[in-house]
Order: sequence, then structure tokens, then C-alpha cells
Amino acid sequence: MQANSYSAGTNINNSRGILTDLNNYPKIPANAEFPIGSVCYIPVVESERSFLAFNDKNKTGYTSLDKWIDAAENRFSDDRGYRTSEFGVGIGNKQKAAQVTFFEYRNQPAYQYNGVEYNDGTNDKNAIYEANYVAKGVINPNTNSIRGVVDCTIVNEVAGDFLAAQIKRYY
Repeated sequence: MQANSYSAGTNINNSRGILTDLNNYPKIPANAEFPIGSVCYIPVVESERSFLAFNDKNKTGYTSLDKWIDAAENRFSDDRGYRTSEFGVGIGNKQKAAQVTFFEYRNQPAYQYNGVEYNDGTNDKNAIYEANYVAKGVINPNTNSIRGVVDCTIVNEVAGDFLAAQIKRYY
């Protein structure tokens, strides 16, 4: 697997591939390749509660949750129906969130998009993030099938040693 096995795309919706730490260090060349014997582990998690998961990679350019909702509701140009829900999340349900679910349509699966408004403490404005919904009691691998991304977060010693060598070499 190479650093270019993951394509960030022009926006979060057209990102594809396998995301590894090679992608987190832009000075490492795109043709850097894990050596033979490298293993990537994709954690499988089960949660005791439902929640929305997101990080800085999921930050959008939308200035409000309403603008994110407008864009999410227009992701398909066909006649498929959808449902939009707005709700509170976090401590005391103070953070605003929304979920746009597109129904199955002409042999295509249903799609679900989640957005959350969150102040990351870097400024006074809330930022809008795309989020993954983790359902209570459901066992899910660390993937995003909607976007076609596998997030490889744990590696074996061979891959770890390679990553450490690449970071030392280019940083």
C-alpha cells in the first residue's frame, strides 16, 4: 500500500481509499510504500451509547448548520425522498446537529449524512463538521462505507518501524 492509496478528493464527499499515517505527513512522498510484512488493523468497536464521531479532517467550509443542511439535502439530483432531523448532542444537548437520510431509490441503497456544529476552542465561531453516527450496541469497523474510506489506525511493528523511519527522514 502506498501513500497515494488514499485520495482526499476535492471535498470530504469524494474522498476514497485507505487512510494511513502516511497521509498525515505531507512531506513523505506519495510513492512511499509500506514494506512486505506490514499489517494494518482496523478496529471494530461497539459502543454503549449512540454518538456522532468527527475530527478536524471532517471540518467543512459551511458557516452554519442550516447551510450544511441545504447542501446535504441537494446531494442527489434525482427524485429520491429524504428526511431531515435536527437535534441536540453533547453535554446537555447544547451542540446542534442534523441528520439527512436519503431513502432507497431505484436499487440504490439509503444514504445517511450527519453534520454537527462544534466550537473547537480556536476562535469564537462554531465550525460545521461531517460526522459518523455510531449506534448504540452495533458493532462497526473503523470504516466509512458512504465515502469509501477505510481508516487504518493501528499497524504492526514492521509498518510502525517504517513509519518512524519515514518521519525521521522527511521531518
